[in-house]
Amino acid sequence: MKIGFVGVGGIAPFHLQAFKLAGAEVVAVTSRSESAISFAREYKIPHSYQNVEEMLENCALDGVCVLTQPSSYAEVLPV
Repeated sequence: MKIGFVGVGGIAPFHLQAFKLAGAEVVAVTSRSESAISFAREYKIPHSYQNVEEMLENCALDGVCVLTQPSSYAEVLPV
């Protein structure tokens, strides 16, 4: 199962570990800041993006884990 992360804040490493333990692979991350690039490098995630739409267009994902503040869900997720 291939997963993408929306947001790479402090909770992201814990989710990454949980997905790995479940046998899933996080293959892409996105963040509006440059943090997606450094997170992807640190955790050896092959793809990083600065917007959700680009990640969804370029990666064949089985699921997306939204790790932003709940108040931003409507803002960061495409309809």
